[in-house]
Amino acid sequence: MNYTRKYYESFLDSFSAITELESNDYSNLAIQKDTLSTLISKTIKFDILNLELSKAIEKELKSKSKNKFIERQSRLAEFLYNNLGRLLYTFERTERSTDYATALEIYRTRLPFKTVSKWNVLENENKEFSMDLLFFDMNRKWITIDRESDYLEYKNELKSKNNQLRYSLKDKKIPKRTLNKIQKHFQKKFDISLNYIETNYPTIKSEFSVYGSNVRMYVIDRNGVPGQTTRQTKTYKGINPKNKCVIYPYFLNLATRFNNLEEIESNSLGFSESLFEIENLEKYDTDFDPRLIHFELLYIFLKNCSKTQKKEFLKYLIKCSLSAHVRDSEKEDELLLYHDEKCKLFIDNTPNLKNIKEILNEDEYSHIAFTNRPDEETYNFLNKLNIKDISINQIARDYINIGNGDLVHYYIKDRLSSLNITSKYQNKSQELISKLSNCPLGMDGWSEFEEICTEIFEYLFSDNFRNYTKKIQAYTNDNIFRRDLIVNNNFNDTTSIWGQAKSDFNCNLIVVDFKNYSEPLEQNEFYLPSKYLNLNTGKFGILFTRKGLGNSAKILQKRMLNLNDELLIALNENDLVQMIKEKSLNQDPSYRLENIKFSLYETT
Repeated sequence: MNYTRKYYESFLDSFSAITELESNDYSNLAIQKDTLSTLISKTIKFDILNLELSKAIEKELKSKSKNKFIERQSRLAEFLYNNLGRLLYTFERTERSTDYATALEIYRTRLPFKTVSKWNVLENENKEFSMDLLFFDMNRKWITIDRESDYLEYKNELKSKNNQLRYSLKDKKIPKRTLNKIQKHFQKKFDISLNYIETNYPTIKSEFSVYGSNVRMYVIDRNGVPGQTTRQTKTYKGINPKNKCVIYPYFLNLATRFNNLEEIESNSLGFSESLFEIENLEKYDTDFDPRLIHFELLYIFLKNCSKTQKKEFLKYLIKCSLSAHVRDSEKEDELLLYHDEKCKLFIDNTPNLKNIKEILNEDEYSHIAFTNRPDEETYNFLNKLNIKDISINQIARDYINIGNGDLVHYYIKDRLSSLNITSKYQNKSQELISKLSNCPLGMDGWSEFEEICTEIFEYLFSDNFRNYTKKIQAYTNDNIFRRDLIVNNNFNDTTSIWGQAKSDFNCNLIVVDFKNYSEPLEQNEFYLPSKYLNLNTGKFGILFTRKGLGNSAKILQKRMLNLNDELLIALNENDLVQMIKEKSLNQDPSYRLENIKFSLYETT
């Protein structure tokens, strides 16, 4: 069974039924509300589709009122039209005979012109190609009809079509012999990975994401066209059978990327997609690459080792990579390299740039070592001073990437008994990084980017507040649906960036805006979110971007701070990935926000 298709068509059925209701038929309206509520609940429970569910719709579904029938019917229909249209071209879809686009238009035009002309239909604001807005771009001529006579003519034209509105064929099964071949191949690879973990890391085996997991693979068939068939792999913890690689027995011709493809009450902690050739299974086989185990071993070690253990690991890596003599200094947070050059250690928590400058004013260093590579502001500052940065994580990962992972493997393996592992495997960081890196750039992935970044902000900073409370502000501006994250600024520490936001910018509510542009933001794009900064929320905000800021936006950012006392901090994708990694290692990444603030003050 194709669950993506099943649920999508069920929502189409609901849309059809709601638009067919006769005026003031409150009894059947209540039935359709119950049906739709159940469908939405199951969709969320099994994470099948990404729905945009507003508070107004939640309230309407619960309402028992028997007044304003047309308004209530229209509200539900508009919700379904926008969601189904937005999802339509985001699927991995290899079958084109079913015309869902025409179905949506037929059901919409059942309602009176006066009703649908008031709808806030999604619109492509930036005119960039966008899969989740493609349906609305293609139908813009008909959506924006402004005369009832033209609307009725279009309605009659739709009625005359004889298009297939639902998928009528049986799902295509993978031939048994082929299924067994694929199953055997990947289970063998999976077993090799499990055996490697059990043999080498028996005391921490449950910390690895793949151990005790259920790996499920789905074949997206493109009618056997070589080089076009793809495979999705999703990894789940806590579902049975454990330590099993399961091949879904049907070819899929409609599938989402990041949602579940079956009714599973769990979100996948890992996702990958690759080309797939049934006749040559080894060709695109990267799911059980041994390097992935070493990467995870490194993560487990850095997350759970002490500062002293981390320092010793750094000394080992420096000796291996630089073939250099390295020894302890009289100071605990220093190392002496060749020619007695000093290396300052910031391997516990990375201080903000202001503190780094104060430390460097007191002594001279040729190198500074971090657990992860520091933020761009710190890196640029050190580069100007000809101070080299050393990242423990990056040196080790470089070894693993070039096939020398045994250097990391043997060192950590010999020290596992000394690790103080206090928590089970944390998969959230890997999940967020995977979602972010796989999110399409531009309007194509706009809604996904908003959802991912809302999760990222909470993951990174929720413990910075006494009581993390947020609101997703969904709104329509000039017929453009957008969402901001608004967080109550009840900070824990008055010296933190959030405390500074309150004292310096009167920030009561932190507004976080999301910009998924495929190029750096320039002045016009940067100016729009700056309008959120006001006396009610405060004059401090944050932008999550993919490519950062262009020159004109940077100039405006400094001008806002200098002339208006307004601070809008922009983070790019690399910033977000590094902050997620730092957080996963129990470090506070908020210093990066302080560094951007400090750097802006210095250059204004």
